[in-house]
Amino acid sequence: MKSIDKKEDIFELIKSLSKSEKRYFVLFVSRNAVGKQHNSLKLFKAIESLTREKDKKYDKNKLLKKIEGESFTSRLSAEKRCLYNLLLKSLDAYHSDPVHEMNSLLHGVRILYKKGLTNQCLKLLKKVKKMALQDDYFITLLQVYLWEKKIIRTEPESSVLNDKDNQLILAEKKALQNYSDICELDNLVMKVARLNNYDQTPQYSDSIKVFEKIFKHPILGRSDKSLHSFTAKMLYYYIYSQYYLISHKDLNKKYYYCKKLKELCSNKPTFISNNTYNYIVITNNLGLTCLKLRKYEEAFQHLNHLKEIPEILHHSKPDILKLLSFHSIPDFELHYYYLTNQFKKALIILPQIIKDFEKYEKYVDKNTCIELSINIARIYFINEQFRDCLYWVNKILNKKDQNIRLDLQSETKIINLFTHYELRNFEIMESLVRSTSRYLSKNKRLFEIENVILTFFRTNNTNIFDSKERIALFDELKAKIRSIFKKNSDHEFLDYFDIISWLDSKIQNRPFVEVLRENRV
Repeated sequence: MKSIDKKEDIFELIKSLSKSEKRYFVLFVSRNAVGKQHNSLKLFKAIESLTREKDKKYDKNKLLKKIEGESFTSRLSAEKRCLYNLLLKSLDAYHSDPVHEMNSLLHGVRILYKKGLTNQCLKLLKKVKKMALQDDYFITLLQVYLWEKKIIRTEPESSVLNDKDNQLILAEKKALQNYSDICELDNLVMKVARLNNYDQTPQYSDSIKVFEKIFKHPILGRSDKSLHSFTAKMLYYYIYSQYYLISHKDLNKKYYYCKKLKELCSNKPTFISNNTYNYIVITNNLGLTCLKLRKYEEAFQHLNHLKEIPEILHHSKPDILKLLSFHSIPDFELHYYYLTNQFKKALIILPQIIKDFEKYEKYVDKNTCIELSINIARIYFINEQFRDCLYWVNKILNKKDQNIRLDLQSETKIINLFTHYELRNFEIMESLVRSTSRYLSKNKRLFEIENVILTFFRTNNTNIFDSKERIALFDELKAKIRSIFKKNSDHEFLDYFDIISWLDSKIQNRPFVEVLRENRV
């Protein structure tokens, strides 16, 4: 894959800026704009206007036309470098956080130490230590301890260590242990995330062996009480919640760890404000688990809490918070309405969800977008708006990215078959069945239920809506499906498509939405 040319870096950076980031940059430069900085502002406005054009591609000729007559045109490369550095400084100031502040204070310590002002150094180090302990910045805390030991060495020599020295040594050992625990757990989280991004149903694939190996790590055999930092406990609970999600061994235990994780984070206000996206994901995961356990009232409370986060935080960057919320809320809300049989309500909120989807899609990871697309397609299918459903199915199938999760691709291909069947596109069913079968077989996802469905569509790909054999054929398929579900009551298939209700709707010649609601009751 061809990498972006260096001359386009500035264009890509400006294109990625939010409205408030752009506004902040203009103010940031305008405050002290002299000489070259005036040129940077002019160049910024010219490139920013290119990002709003229809093709949204960098075009040097268009840029030169926009800055024609400016004195810096002959040294454009140098001006672009200057603008790029100014943008990074502006973003650094805009996204200032505790790490930035602590690094600044440590820089102050370095300066004061060179001047021999060790008492002032200790005052700054005390402030950094408090901040580092508050949010588990153990790397920074270890730097504080190194500075404190360095300052101790400048004091009059003593033949023995005093209590203060011993406390410092013990504190450093504790920080090292806490940091080691976090590193071990974070490495496991990375491995789990890798596998999650590949396939969230490893119990049906070879990757289950990799999952089981991860969960045999010694640190996961320890009690959560042996972990002494917030971050370590958070990672520990997250890994266990993922284990019970992926392995499907015990949904109640998954709920237990999701709830422990949510309670841990809710009791730490700085986590919610500094890690808003993670908090949204944690709340979303708990809410979705409640839905699977039919704890609908609690799930609704979590959904409302997600919607209230902007007011809770009084967020100074509302556009960023809206983007963060888009990662979870629409998918959660559609799931809630789907599982509580509020299909018309789901249909009512779709226009706004689709509008936000078009706005934020490029900023959200591909698998999140596809999960939401499947949910949208499902709501259209249930409400018998099959052409709208097919639009969203095709939107997924037409993606060229090979790194889309296998379970999501497989789900989409199966929904695609049912949609074309409902649209009576019988002339292409044979070809669709063949390509779907080939894909599932190649990726080791041709399980028993998929095989039975493909066989049905393969042998009944003509217009059987008017056939006398219609009911018998559907009854036969229903019996086979029930037999499979009897052997595996937790089968993944029901999570995204209630095939029994669909078959009943065909057998009884009634609307799918009506039968689906009735069967659930």
